[in-house]
Amino acid sequence: SDWMIVEGYGKTLSRDGLDVVTRELCNVAILAVLRHQNQLVSHVRGSLNVGGSITDLEHCADAVTEWGSAESGALLRSVIDQFRERT
Repeated sequence: SDWMIVEGYGKTLSRDGLDVVTRELCNVAILAVLRHQNQLVSHVRGSLNVGGSITDLEHCADAVTEWGSAESGALLRSVIDQFRERT
C-alpha cells in the first residue's frame, strides 16, 4: 500500500501533462478494456471524486466500446450504473 501511495498517486496521477480528471478517465478506459472490475470500480469512484461526471464516464464508455470491445464497454456501463444509482 505504501508503494501505491508514493508511486501510483504521488508520482503517476499527480504528474504534469494531463489534468487529474482526464488521467482518471484514461485509467478507467484501460481497466475496462482489461476487464479488471475491482480496480475499475475504484477508478470510476476516483474520477467522480476528482470532478469527473457521469457524462464524462459515459463518453469514456462510448470510446471503450468503439476502440476496445462491446463487452468492455458494457462492463464499464454496468459500473457507471452503480454510481448513477448513488447520486
